[in-house]
Amino acid sequence: MSPRLVRSTLAFAFVLMANSIIPAFGQDSSSLKARCNQLMTFFDWYGASRSENTDGARNHTRLGAEMECKKGNYQEGVAMMEALLRRKKFDVPPAPAAMVEAPMGRAPGTPVEALTR
Repeated sequence: MSPRLVRSTLAFAFVLMANSIIPAFGQDSSSLKARCNQLMTFFDWYGASRSENTDGARNHTRLGAEMECKKGNYQEGVAMMEALLRRKKFDVPPAPAAMVEAPMGRAPGTPVEALTR
């Protein structure tokens, strides 16, 4: 292999790696906190069953991710939860574009005027 090909391949790999890492740093802490909550809620709901051999919310990795999120280390908590879901053979739910909750009693997209009638 020529040195030029090796350098261009390494440069391409570096660009791909940088593009996959940088978006996580661009997220603000409130969206990362919401992502932590989303993944933990998902695991608590789908990772627990009524059988005796279930760990659900008692899973040690899940508890560790919860502690990281409570300390403000949201990126580490999200990474731990995504890895846990993959190990348990779950499809990791996509992060919504905007993680905004609707006010209580109001479905998303429902105008406020419709509630006062």
